[in-house]
Amino acid sequence: MLIFNHELIPELREKLQNQMKFIHNEIDAIPLDSLEFRPTNGSWSAIECLEHLNLAFDWYIPRIRRNVLRPNQKEHDSYATGFFGDRMVSSMEPEHGEIKYPMKTFRNMNPQRSKRSRSETITKFKDYMEEFDHLLQKSLELDLGKIRVKSAIGNILRFKLGDCYRFLNAHNERHLLQCKKVLKVLATYQ
Repeated sequence: MLIFNHELIPELREKLQNQMKFIHNEIDAIPLDSLEFRPTNGSWSAIECLEHLNLAFDWYIPRIRRNVLRPNQKEHDSYATGFFGDRMVSSMEPEHGEIKYPMKTFRNMNPQRSKRSRSETITKFKDYMEEFDHLLQKSLELDLGKIRVKSAIGNILRFKLGDCYRFLNAHNERHLLQCKKVLKVLATYQ
């Protein structure tokens, strides 16, 4: 599928802004200790959902930054999505407010292993979201098909930059939906 930068980047930035509104309107209004509430044994709390997203950003943002801020990038106004990217985005994207494909988290992305405090997790997530938005802006004129980003699931798999952006946005949507569901259950207990 051919995607034009001037359509993709504003669409992703708009979704990112909506995700940030959720953080500012919902997460910031809840006491930090309540964010640790788990609706069921073995499920993640709201703060763990955010920390999982941080762990993904820990991997992807430095790799994206290195590529996007590299001088002398060629300009291009569109790119053809890749098979791997399309599959990864499709597997992540929620559909009709539901997560289509439940999946196990890789050990290195498990938020329960993280050492960040609750407040550090929220601050780091906001910082990453701002940097993600900045990198999207910087990418408007880049060749989103030529620049490659290593996947967190293995060095052999590489995303086209545009597909990586789409994947990260879908990944955010998935886990923020999970977070919203946790908060909905939490509200019934308060």
